[in-house]
Amino acid sequence: MNLKERIKRLTLIEKIIILNVIIFIIPPLNLFLSLDSQNHNYFEFFTYQFTHGGLLHILFNMFALYSLGPEVFRKLKQNKFLTLYLLGGIFAAITHVVFSQP
Repeated sequence: MNLKERIKRLTLIEKIIILNVIIFIIPPLNLFLSLDSQNHNYFEFFTYQFTHGGLLHILFNMFALYSLGPEVFRKLKQNKFLTLYLLGGIFAAITHVVFSQP
């Protein structure tokens, strides 16, 4: 089985986890996508959820997504799950901006 076929067989949750891990292990990518507390770019509100502050942070988040995500996915189906995931990240970014202001 080639890589393209393997990727097709992954669930949406597995793809999200892999994307998060790739962004975490490539520091320039993680730094580029993280939320700059001084100069907010609109795209950062969409990419904020793919950045993580440290190893424990990403491990806990990916464990939670892997263990709780499938049940939520079954109830919501793919489009609503992805919408919930993305909106949750946007809300987290907005919350971060609001509460991190000096």
